Amino acid sequence: MRRFADDTSGFTHALIRDAVYADLTPSRRTALHRAAATALTERRGPDSAVAGVIATHWRRASARAESPPCLDWSRRAARSAREAAAYAEAIRFGQWAIDAAGSTATEAERAELLIDLARDEFAAGRITDSLERCVRAGALAESAGRPDLLAEAGLVVHGVTAPTVMTQLDQLCGRALHQLDPAEHADLIARILAQYALSAADRGAGAQARELSERAMRAAARSTDPDVALDVIHARHLASSSLEFLDERIELAARAVEIAADAEQPLAQLWGYAWTADAALQRGDLTAFDAALDHIELLTDRRRLPIARWHLLRLRATRSVLVGELAASLEYDSAAHELAVGIGDLSLAGLHHAFRGMYAAIVGHVERAELDAAVTALAVAPKIPIAQLFAPMMHALAGDLDEARALFEPLRTLPDTLEVGPRWAGTMHSVGIVAGLLDDTVTADRVYRVYRGVEQHYSADGTGALICVGSLARVRADNARVAGHLDEAVALYHRGLAMDAAIGAKPFVALGHLGLARTHLARAIQPGAHAREVCADLRAARTAAEQAAAVFRRLGMSYRLLETDALLTEVTTATRAADPLTAREREVHDLVACGLSNREIATRLVLSERTVESHVRNILAKLGIAARTEIPRRPAESPHSG
Repeated sequence: MRRFADDTSGFTHALIRDAVYADLTPSRRTALHRAAATALTERRGPDSAVAGVIATHWRRASARAESPPCLDWSRRAARSAREAAAYAEAIRFGQWAIDAAGSTATEAERAELLIDLARDEFAAGRITDSLERCVRAGALAESAGRPDLLAEAGLVVHGVTAPTVMTQLDQLCGRALHQLDPAEHADLIARILAQYALSAADRGAGAQARELSERAMRAAARSTDPDVALDVIHARHLASSSLEFLDERIELAARAVEIAADAEQPLAQLWGYAWTADAALQRGDLTAFDAALDHIELLTDRRRLPIARWHLLRLRATRSVLVGELAASLEYDSAAHELAVGIGDLSLAGLHHAFRGMYAAIVGHVERAELDAAVTALAVAPKIPIAQLFAPMMHALAGDLDEARALFEPLRTLPDTLEVGPRWAGTMHSVGIVAGLLDDTVTADRVYRVYRGVEQHYSADGTGALICVGSLARVRADNARVAGHLDEAVALYHRGLAMDAAIGAKPFVALGHLGLARTHLARAIQPGAHAREVCADLRAARTAAEQAAAVFRRLGMSYRLLETDALLTEVTTATRAADPLTAREREVHDLVACGLSNREIATRLVLSERTVESHVRNILAKLGIAARTEIPRRPAESPHSG
């Protein structure tokens, strides 16, 4: 034995301690643990910092399952661990408290213990376990005639939108709502209405979600509980997840961050910063986006929340794609997927395949193995439009066009029928992608029309950007081009290029140039085009395609580069076919473009000056221009120069 500075004693080696402990009889061990627990309690007091040690002694001292001292100290130890964000420890002590309560505890007491344990499991990312505890606690609370505890059980798990989870939570909250007294339980009613609003928003009932969220905010108007305020803010934010409510969502995010410091919900600040990041993307404000990520990283380090780290990785993947750091984006996505699998949340894990699908749409290619994995993942995905669009998109990218058309057919009218709300923007974008891949002009026109009036924003919708595809002006331009609105598409592409260049969205600048080149080529080859306009469009198509190719090459987007090279070949072919000039007239044209006079051209080509004048008249007539000064000047002499 040795004596320590704090006047306590201990074994000099753990092996000696273990050997002595093993030699003790069971009754002697129990007596010593009880004595140690009693001594520590008397020495340290009721709020002891060593509550876990005391709880451990009482647990080992308990010869039977029920032990009031073990129950008391296990709950204190769980509370202490929870305050330190040591959720694994809190879960262990919470389970000890349930064991110590045994069969002598009332139904209401057991419900309370299960709810405490469920909260710690949810904070630790063990969502499936947490939900199971909530369902058991709800049954006990209902049997005990405690609608308040029933409501608490239904409110533990939040921010998880998997249909199976939402269904069970709705059932718990629905049973509680019928039994709660508005005068006595206004806060719980507000929180339940908020939960209903979240559920309505998740299934696409945007108007109903907004109405429920307004009722929740009215019910919570007099509440002094920050947790209640955060619940109703969360519901209102999701219900307002569309571009028209952007300003309101920015305010809600700021309020959530402000209130979170006093709230008991460990994820409250996370939601506020995640919402701030999403709103920053919609405004194209990467400085604000990065600041929000810094806050999430600090929160992750300080609170050690797995779900916060998942959001951090997901948002980093989003940003990396936006600015063209493609390899890094895949690494962040893989890390997020691994973490989601560890947490056990299938909805988070499934977003990995959605991310890879959107990534494939950006780079213009999907591997067959990726397609097979995506189809497998769809089997357990929620039956919502944005998930159903994934299959035709992947098949179209893989070249399975007939299969893609068959799968896309029932989804083509979504732009006319889908209610504005959460996922609306993402769904419309996906519809537009598939329409473009299948050259579906009718559906592309529908998307083009519903996107009218939002071109000043960047892509994101308030529900957490899976991938930000840059300016909505470019997105609308893509659909305008496919639908045949070529003049409108040109204007939109230029607007989108300016927006994407301003935030350094390199892949989308390149995609904008590629779309612009395709539009100019389409205008050049359409029937009835004037020769002069044809030439201008073909020159613009070549310039835009070359700009796209340069960026695709730098970013390693090889499949997009192949597309661009093929487009340049089409432009060359169209240029040759559209040229109304003879070979000699083309020579004269090029020399005029270099600024040479008729006499200089005659000398260069060994012709008479009168012949050159005749060629110039023919060139002006064929190109539909009035004077040689309208022929575009070139900075350098023609290759024909000696």
